[in-house]
Amino acid sequence: SSCCLFELLCFFSQERKMGEQAEGFGPNFRLSRACIPYDEIQFGEQLGQGAFSNVFAGTCRGIPVAIKVLKKKYLPEKQLEKFKREIEIMEKIAHPNVVSFYGISFAEDNFLLVTNLMKTDLLTVLFDPQFKLSNYEKVKIGRDIARGCNWIHSLGILHRDLKSSNILVEFKGGDFDVRVCDFGLSQVQKNKELMLKDSGGPRGTINWMAPEVLSSQEFNEKSDVWGFGVVMWELITRKLPFAGLSKEEIVKLVVDEKKVLKVTTPLESLKKLVNDCLEYDPAMRPSFSTLVSALNLCSVDAAISDPIGRQLWKENFVKEESGVEESVAWGKFWDSLADFVRSAELSDLFAHVCLKEMLVKKDKRTNEELVNILEYGKLLSWFPMQSVRSTMLSSISKLCARECFFGEIDKDEAERYLDNTTPGTYLIRFSSRPGTFTISRKTKSKAHDHTRLTFDKVDGTYTMDGKTYQSLDAFLEAKSEYLKYPRGGSKFASFLEEDSNINPYSSDVGAAYSSNIGADKR
Repeated sequence: SSCCLFELLCFFSQERKMGEQAEGFGPNFRLSRACIPYDEIQFGEQLGQGAFSNVFAGTCRGIPVAIKVLKKKYLPEKQLEKFKREIEIMEKIAHPNVVSFYGISFAEDNFLLVTNLMKTDLLTVLFDPQFKLSNYEKVKIGRDIARGCNWIHSLGILHRDLKSSNILVEFKGGDFDVRVCDFGLSQVQKNKELMLKDSGGPRGTINWMAPEVLSSQEFNEKSDVWGFGVVMWELITRKLPFAGLSKEEIVKLVVDEKKVLKVTTPLESLKKLVNDCLEYDPAMRPSFSTLVSALNLCSVDAAISDPIGRQLWKENFVKEESGVEESVAWGKFWDSLADFVRSAELSDLFAHVCLKEMLVKKDKRTNEELVNILEYGKLLSWFPMQSVRSTMLSSISKLCARECFFGEIDKDEAERYLDNTTPGTYLIRFSSRPGTFTISRKTKSKAHDHTRLTFDKVDGTYTMDGKTYQSLDAFLEAKSEYLKYPRGGSKFASFLEEDSNINPYSSDVGAAYSSNIGADKR
């Protein structure tokens, strides 16, 4: 029809116009198939500004995007080549930990690069005091960077400018979206056996530059591993590398004196991993494939301090192909625990039910009962898998049998339980600080008092105000003048009043034990 013919003519007219505009890239530039008509891009707030480009938030075809605008008439030939290289390389990469390339567009004297929208980079996160990062979160961020770099290297691409400002980070539902960006200095390594060498001076940002690049020697993909090591050093220390030093001073330190950055952290596996990345000899640095596997194990170490608990999770819930399972079904966890422990304590059904009550959280979407790695690690700070005095299940059984142990309740809830009670009434609860209990009591003046009692999971002792007690009973006896009446009514003690045959797999913790337990396992 005439309408269809008109639309077709408009399409070819638009394609021809964009092709003419793309000629500014030179005769050897192959125009991307992902050309976006300029009128489909809507600009929002400006996110950043550089000498030759500006970055804006915006929308395109109904989705949020980032728009990098390069001003052609102000663009030196070197910057134009960098932009062309960035487009050609980004077209080859599609990975959840690499910024997503949507397309390019042209408008008058400007070139536009359109990607997915992420407003924050890692450098901003590290130097914003509002962002508190645990070791577990640092390792997860590092693992995602390594995953992105591993994918890039598998395509024969070297990033050449890994640094914290080239890592985009966005917080989504309590988790991170981490992506490697800025491929303006990237190179394609057509033969992985061949070394590369810069002409016209080293490329990259000097503070993150590997020694072999700094000294204008031959290099390979291991120079990116060095840059990654420096980024991890930043993550751990929250400092800028070689801050305040001139280019000459950095070269003197790194190349001449061979003084490389070293990291110190209580997490030994993370310390070794980062220091391995910062080995002076490139051949001694690990590959990104090795780093991804190592960071998976390192994330377990960061989540779980108990050595036996770490071993259980690594043996059962870390897979080479998919990484760490952060949450597992309760039945799967219990089966793994039972196979791992193989103890007579497994018959203590009261301990099973209390463990499940403290550990399991239901998925809000599927209602599935899950055990999270962080919650498991936290629980082991109170109930270690093995101590000199007890084991996890026996410790749980003993403490939960006390009618005054209320588990994870906060200060306000504890005070409500103590309202309208006799002075000297007390209860025991988890403190907000893992490995520490809080004793909440009603005082003689009918006020509420909350005091921390620290548990030493190595020797099984308890400490308050600098004095150590060999057991919880010894502590309560020593403080009997103030702690006279245990507050009853805890949910854990009430489980003992249920049928003694409790099914640990049942959603109803008080359900009678089923002879067909296997049917309930997941």
